[in-house]
Amino acid sequence: GDIDGYVYNMDAATYNVGTTPYLAEFKTNDSDLGQIDSQLAGKNKIFDFLEVSYIPTGNNTFYCDVYVDGLLRDTKMFTTRVGAELDSFVLDVDQLSGQQGTRRDRKPLRSCTGNKISLRFYNNGDNEGFTVERVILNFRISSDQLTATQVGV
Repeated sequence: GDIDGYVYNMDAATYNVGTTPYLAEFKTNDSDLGQIDSQLAGKNKIFDFLEVSYIPTGNNTFYCDVYVDGLLRDTKMFTTRVGAELDSFVLDVDQLSGQQGTRRDRKPLRSCTGNKISLRFYNNGDNEGFTVERVILNFRISSDQLTATQVGV
């Protein structure tokens, strides 16, 4: 539904109404990651990087806002590509068109230290969708700089 009172079929070839694109988004809950290991609850963490596995749905972009302790700390941009670009493909190796498999993109996080983290993925480009399969956060407990932990979200 929309604020104008109309219900639209979103399972369509286009992702817009007239000339206004839909806002596609999802957000994770604030988490201190205590559900994974109870010893992580209440401890401050240094979040080092975010790795996103996604299926390319076109030549478009989606974003991830990183919230730590309720404050926006970083925004990461992920650019998806379907097929190989001219002058960058190898014959008998690269797929030149069509749907390709899952891709991964790792981004460093800046100024992301705190207790709880939440991620908001979104885009609102005209006729642009995105499909996220998996998210991995790499972090350290701030009091123990030598211990690194990987957690799938």
